[in-house]
Amino acid sequence: METIPAGPNTPQPPAVPDASGYEWWYTSWPYFVMAESLKEALRSDGTPYVVVTDADITAGNLLQADGSPKYPIVISLAAEAVGDDEIGPLRAYVNAGGFLFVGSSSFTRQPDGTARGDFALSSEMGLQMRTGGLDNWYENGVFSKATDNRLVAHIPTGTLNWHLPLTSEEIPLGITGGHVVHQNHYAWAVNTIDAQVLANGSSGPLVATKGYGSGRFIYYGIMQPLIGVGGNDAGMYSYLILRRAIEWAFESANLPIVKLSPWRYGHDSAFIVRHDFENDPVSIQAIEAIAQSEQAKGVKGEYYFCTGVVRLGSADHQLSEVQKQATIESLRRAVSLYGATIGSHNGGLANPVNPTLQPETYDYWHWGPDEALDTHPPGYASGKAYANASISQSFQDIEGWLSGLDNGRAGCGSGNNCPRVWVSPYFNSGRDGSFEVLEEVGAITMGEQKLSPFPHWTLSTQTKGKRYAHLTLPVSDWYVGGEVAQSLEQHTDASMRAGVDFYYNQGLLVNFYGHGSVSNYSSYVVSKPRIWSTNSIGIYDWWVVRSAVNVTPGYSQNGTTASVTARDCQCQRP
Repeated sequence: METIPAGPNTPQPPAVPDASGYEWWYTSWPYFVMAESLKEALRSDGTPYVVVTDADITAGNLLQADGSPKYPIVISLAAEAVGDDEIGPLRAYVNAGGFLFVGSSSFTRQPDGTARGDFALSSEMGLQMRTGGLDNWYENGVFSKATDNRLVAHIPTGTLNWHLPLTSEEIPLGITGGHVVHQNHYAWAVNTIDAQVLANGSSGPLVATKGYGSGRFIYYGIMQPLIGVGGNDAGMYSYLILRRAIEWAFESANLPIVKLSPWRYGHDSAFIVRHDFENDPVSIQAIEAIAQSEQAKGVKGEYYFCTGVVRLGSADHQLSEVQKQATIESLRRAVSLYGATIGSHNGGLANPVNPTLQPETYDYWHWGPDEALDTHPPGYASGKAYANASISQSFQDIEGWLSGLDNGRAGCGSGNNCPRVWVSPYFNSGRDGSFEVLEEVGAITMGEQKLSPFPHWTLSTQTKGKRYAHLTLPVSDWYVGGEVAQSLEQHTDASMRAGVDFYYNQGLLVNFYGHGSVSNYSSYVVSKPRIWSTNSIGIYDWWVVRSAVNVTPGYSQNGTTASVTARDCQCQRP
């Protein structure tokens, strides 16, 4: 429907100014993002999958020859178009014991874009659309659990702020002068017939389920439920709804999930210790002492700051030139003696949104490339070119200060090829233009996009099938009250420990971050058995190896004997 011109009953410009003019009329998210984000989430956690086409469904390929489900679960995220000849096979699949995960507006239109007026399987799902038209969306910003069903048992009770981006081009924390955390996202409005409601949004049921025959329907109403951007987004919690659905389906089918481990052999989880020191000279001057303390615990600390604060001759006078030189020498010792990794938090050029800011003010250096993309600073071809120049300058600062030293990877100093690692001020590098900038400047890791609680290749939201060369290390989200605590400063010791325990026990990447020494956090995590204490570069190097592995799982059972196989592994032992 992305290429079919909009028909008379489809919203289109100029009546709806932001409509695309095609049957997939939403400009908030290209359709492919939903499917591609799910694929990347499954790759990141190691779950094998196949793509089921409309032709497969029509041909009856959801069932084995004996009438049993071929797949434990089929997931459809906002796949609106479904032919009449697919309805019967989908119904038969669930009736035979399959699980069908229905995302938001799936199964609500004919292949030519004509609205069905309701879900094609409305009665079977136990849900109906609130209105029969194509504009059945509402902006949701909350999540309220109605029961402790296994799909939502990991989510706290009460009405929670449920942050996810509204559009692919939204700036997660806004621009300088108006830094407001995004919250609302599109959800499909439904009423219940006889489905069990598991959670509500701001306008009715958001998560629901219904048994049908020997199988089950599961419904999740958010258009784009996986990609979060920034520390406040509920990415892990949303991802685990799908994860729990997969586990439930395999359990119901009496099948194991044969997965590729996220971590190197001998480790059950991994963690990195990220410090964002922004434009704070006191924190930057303390990096050496913190790195020394963390190395003594077996921790490889990573320290990100705005380099203009320390750059000799810069307009920032929070430090004198003598103090800047002393800080540079201290940074060299932090890297050479204590294994610190120094990364960029921008700081190359002045804020492009408000050029009148004074160099010592917080947002002078502390801005993300998302903010620059819509500007046109004098002397630069575009705001994107300005962002490229600024971030390039910050990396050049670091590489000049640390020349000859192994910044983050053993042996890179002598070759003058130490990797470039990045995290954005305000998490404001979540747009595709920013991803392009980070790829152009050669950054290998970033920390903004999160579509699962595991590392993942950064997903393009504008080019179908594209993955950027940088690896995303998503920050860990954990509710403290009704809000995700976006940094360790918002945690109590008890909430920090609860979050760490959960991530560790689930085998996720433990990546809570802070703006100070985070000593209690790092001490607590490193005490866990079989934890991999590393840095972003270590995970990137491992992910390059892991991503080349192709595992085909198999399972068979003969009486009381079960056999699990993993075949065709083309890999090298690191």
